[in-house]
Amino acid sequence: MIYFILKDRESSALEFENQVVKNKVNNLHNILMNKKKLLDNITYEYSTNEAIIKLINEKNKKDLFYDFSSKLDVSYFLILDNNKEIIYSEAYDVSSKEYVDISDSINDFFIQSNLSKYINNEELKFMTFDYERLIFSLERIDEIGYVFTARTLDSAFLSESSSMLDSYISFLPSYSFKNKKVLKGKFNYDISRADSKTIYINIEINDELLKNKFFLSIKLNREFFTEIIQSNKNLLKLFFISFLIFNLVIYVFISKIFTKRIGLISNTVKSVSKKKDLVQNIDLIYDDEITYLSSKMNEMFKIIREAQNEHIKKERDFLQSVLDSQQHIIFITDGTEIQSANKKFLDLFKTNNGFMNNIAVLDDTTKANLLKIAKKHSSIDKPARLKLHNNEDKYFVFDISRVEIRKYIICMNDVSKYNERITHLQNKASTDELTNCYNKATITEYCRYWIEMKDFGLIILDIDKFKNINDTYGHFIGDCILRDLAKLVSNGLHKDDLIGRFGGEEFIIAINANKNDLEAIANRIRILIEDNLFKYEDLELKITASLGCTYCRGGSEFEELFKVADDALYVAKKTGRNRVVYK
Repeated sequence: MIYFILKDRESSALEFENQVVKNKVNNLHNILMNKKKLLDNITYEYSTNEAIIKLINEKNKKDLFYDFSSKLDVSYFLILDNNKEIIYSEAYDVSSKEYVDISDSINDFFIQSNLSKYINNEELKFMTFDYERLIFSLERIDEIGYVFTARTLDSAFLSESSSMLDSYISFLPSYSFKNKKVLKGKFNYDISRADSKTIYINIEINDELLKNKFFLSIKLNREFFTEIIQSNKNLLKLFFISFLIFNLVIYVFISKIFTKRIGLISNTVKSVSKKKDLVQNIDLIYDDEITYLSSKMNEMFKIIREAQNEHIKKERDFLQSVLDSQQHIIFITDGTEIQSANKKFLDLFKTNNGFMNNIAVLDDTTKANLLKIAKKHSSIDKPARLKLHNNEDKYFVFDISRVEIRKYIICMNDVSKYNERITHLQNKASTDELTNCYNKATITEYCRYWIEMKDFGLIILDIDKFKNINDTYGHFIGDCILRDLAKLVSNGLHKDDLIGRFGGEEFIIAINANKNDLEAIANRIRILIEDNLFKYEDLELKITASLGCTYCRGGSEFEELFKVADDALYVAKKTGRNRVVYK
């Protein structure tokens, strides 16, 4: 009960912490939205300014400097004509209070973008110019031009926002969400609990110019959660101290009131039991109710024991008849010995002597206790493979019921035929029917798994001019070549390497090798194919293959590495075929 109370307190603290995180994200959104509204007000005000309209109409860009950015505390103030050409521009570094040059990427943004979707848009919009992140606003000027203002999310802005949010805010160079949460209409974010004292809120922001995303991180101190954990520890200590004191009080009370008197009776009963004289040999010290009760208890135990023995014998005979009538293999055990087993068990295993601790599982040498095997495989719902006395492999599933503290009824079902069928279907689903190597889905899944675990070599093999073979000799010969080539390459690989048919005449090979040996291995495979003579009755064919390969580093994306190897294969095809290209 104490455990669940403490866990509930901890869960409540986490829920409160999640709500604090949500509020922080919402408050950051409000800070940015207030800045966006300020920019919207500025762009709207200057979109109706007669001097600005005159400037656009005259397109007089010489010797003009109005110092808008400094006065308005914005990083960019731009005026564009209807053709998106910049008529007037100011770029102002708010931190250093200096004017800087306008980046060419700004021109690219205006020329390539549909500006109408940013006008009168109340959503937050961000972009990156020359590694500077901006929040911006755009307004139309009487169908003749545009006003653009932006504020850089620089260190000064982040410091100001951190002060308003009462939490440190910083940029993240890159981030991959693990458990994305959505604040509807605002931001996507997730929570990274670095340790028991610190939590980071990582926020995803769309970049309108680069068409990708950048990330902000908010650092929070887990003060409330830490206090709850410390409080839980203190409560747990208090509970254990109270529990020990309580037990000590109970022990003293019981020892003084009951234990000494009961111990005296117990010792007398033990002495009488050894002499087999249940009445006369009892040393009756006092003529009281306890002494009388002791004598009568001995008589009662004798009568009950005789009745129980008869009853137990009848029950045992009945139980054995029930067990023998069952179609399943059933036995009763305490974990070290088999107390009872039905006829099915004895027919299959011949004997139960030493059987509990002498079961061969999975191979010829591994020995394990049968009860442990039954518990393990009943919990994972997976059949166990047992080696019988005649070295025959059998598969069993188990159902366990506890009848006493250390006694179990175990029901075994022989599922060898079903397991064989399931294994056959699983192998069929993961292999290519023609070549008997892995199919596209399976080899791709293996490669993704390998990338997470280790570095390895990736080879894409493509048969040269395979279409001509099909057109000239027919698809049957083409299928025979695919089958024989897959077998030839498989035999030439190490047992830990993988090969799969990716589609058509294209194969993927995953090699356990270092980077320096990969190209040599690929050339060995190429020469193996080139030197082989494919014979089909009177027809003898020589074929070649082109191979593209790359080295895969753990933690990379499989799709990107596959594209690199595929590009290398393309180069091998374009530069004469029957060659290896490494990228």
